[in-house]
Amino acid sequence: MFRNFEIKNYRGIRHLKIENLGSINIFYGKNNCGKSSVLEAAFLISGPNNSILPYRINSMRRFDISKNDDIDIIFYNRDTAVPIQIKADEERARTLTIELKKFKSKSAPLVEGAKDSSSDMEEERVGLIHKFKIDGNSQEFESISILDNDKKEIKLDNDKAYKESRISKFLSNHYFQGDDNTFKELANIIENRAESDLLDILKVIEPKIRSIQLVNKNIMVDVGINKLLPISMMGDGLVKLLYIIMSIYNVREGRLMIDEIENGFHHDTMTLLWRAIFHTIKKYGTQLFISSHSSDILQTLTNVLGNEEFSSFRNDVSVYKLVKDRNDEVTALRYTSESIKYAIEQEIDIR
Repeated sequence: MFRNFEIKNYRGIRHLKIENLGSINIFYGKNNCGKSSVLEAAFLISGPNNSILPYRINSMRRFDISKNDDIDIIFYNRDTAVPIQIKADEERARTLTIELKKFKSKSAPLVEGAKDSSSDMEEERVGLIHKFKIDGNSQEFESISILDNDKKEIKLDNDKAYKESRISKFLSNHYFQGDDNTFKELANIIENRAESDLLDILKVIEPKIRSIQLVNKNIMVDVGINKLLPISMMGDGLVKLLYIIMSIYNVREGRLMIDEIENGFHHDTMTLLWRAIFHTIKKYGTQLFISSHSSDILQTLTNVLGNEEFSSFRNDVSVYKLVKDRNDEVTALRYTSESIKYAIEQEIDIR
């Protein structure tokens, strides 16, 4: 589990330290203060040798890099002269450095009807180099990605000498799509005979549910009537809760990033959301990184932590308010579970 975290030169963050992380870490603040960027940086350091991750993160933001000139968007102020650096402390500290590099291609496209040429013309490619180190290990691991605009593909050369022991996953603010991966994750849960745990947690929100099944790539539930119902008929809140629980299970002992967790949940179901999350991470040991701009999320979190049933989690929750000053410097103000209530009273509208 990450305990401390440091980001340099990533997107809108020049330098940010985040200390005393817990099992559940919530980042809130006004728009454009760096909430999503913090989650993305945590995701990158969780899979440091996987050089495809920056491209996937941009895709989740609905921004697909299609030109060499656009690849610099992940660097602070788009300045590629200063590398990105992300550090995280767990059992041993780890450091990831991401640099932009230009490569000379061994091939070039034929251009029909070209009006000029040059004897020294070479096709130039742009790529990212991931350099990764773990304290106590003298070896530096290096992975490379090169963007090929002509073929619209990314060529990867990931360092096979390092293999990440824990799986991590990023859920964007439009995370539930009902795609093939969703069904594979549920199939994995059923195959490992863990559907009863999933069912118990879903019953927290909808007590009528008796079973959950996969039927022709449709997630169906038995609610005690003559036919199974598609889970989508039970409301968006239940569907998204299902996906969150499945993700916690499938990255057990790893890390899960959830961007704008409140999307799709009505105020009345947020308390049930927190109860379900606490039950699930207690069983599977997943560390959560969550962003939100909703005061309701913090208020319902406070209410749930006030319940004796969940008192054991009070020391495992850290809440960070991200503040950007006039010089665009971002600071993280940490609140414990005991001081969350005070933060809410001071911030009626945290947006």
